[in-house]
Amino acid sequence: MKYGLIDKVKKFERTKRWIKSILVNQEESVNTMLDVIKSDGQNKLPTSRTPNLEEWKRVYTNMGWKYVEDRQVCICPTSHSFKEPISKYTKMFDDIDKKSFHQTSHYDEVVGNYETYTYCQQQVRQTQLILERLNSDYFNDQLLDYDHINHDEALCFLLGINVNLPNTLTLKNEKLLSVFDYESDPYDVSINGLLFHSKEHQLLTRKFGTSTIDTKEFIDWAIGKNYIKLIHARPTHAKTISKNNNLAKVKKALVEYLPKVDGHTNTYNLSTNQDFHRILGNKELSVEESGMNANEINSKKGDSITPTTLGDYIKEILKSNWWKSNPETSKIRKKIRKPIKNKSKK
Repeated sequence: MKYGLIDKVKKFERTKRWIKSILVNQEESVNTMLDVIKSDGQNKLPTSRTPNLEEWKRVYTNMGWKYVEDRQVCICPTSHSFKEPISKYTKMFDDIDKKSFHQTSHYDEVVGNYETYTYCQQQVRQTQLILERLNSDYFNDQLLDYDHINHDEALCFLLGINVNLPNTLTLKNEKLLSVFDYESDPYDVSINGLLFHSKEHQLLTRKFGTSTIDTKEFIDWAIGKNYIKLIHARPTHAKTISKNNNLAKVKKALVEYLPKVDGHTNTYNLSTNQDFHRILGNKELSVEESGMNANEINSKKGDSITPTTLGDYIKEILKSNWWKSNPETSKIRKKIRKPIKNKSKK
């Protein structure tokens, strides 16, 4: 049985608007911190990196500020805390708007401003990555086929967005979306913060309260909450069923065979490899003699294919989401070389 999200498109667009609003706020934070950095040293410090202590001292002392060694602080000559006579500095600052700079500049504050600016830039990039991969159809139709799902997958499903986001989106090996483990911070402008406060997250947490959720329990609960409904799909054609069964057998054979391969292989070698054929045979899928078209097989059974058809199956599998994103294939993807495209001479 297949289940689908009610008002899927509407919920997808709603969640997308939420995330875009977060992006606007994050971009405003970046611009604000950039203005703060530019104000340091009257726009004379770099904006692409954190200046070192000597660069910072040189800029401020050239402006006539006094540097206090033990505190790593520069004090403006017009500041009341500056104890030396200020008359000789007055003219220097006559044409400067006193509101455009602080009268005291600490180097550690300058470093902190740069760190905050970099963090804000990182948040913008994370949100942009999520928006790029928000597609509501990616992997969602397979989610409820598993015995268990995790909290963040269930949340993404209910919000109408790509349920594989928590597993595929990474930046410096950190998950960009991990709402179940998120600790609420009212001042944090992030995707986690946004989704943490969603009604769907709150309901999931109160109902299940665990990172792993039994799929059947989730389905029963979601139907009761009018989130999902049973989809009555058209009957699948017998040939399609046969092909899908064969594809499933080839997938299992790849998972079993590829870890044993020394070095690399390719689609052609797999389609003609006898050891691989034997594994397929054990899974009740026999490979006929080379050169015979699948349509010419007398038996026309769903458990018999030709090497050519096997090669086509493998190519289709290598393009699938199962191959590209499933944790089960993460260690064997590198075993198969991609075909080298011939470059035509102009």
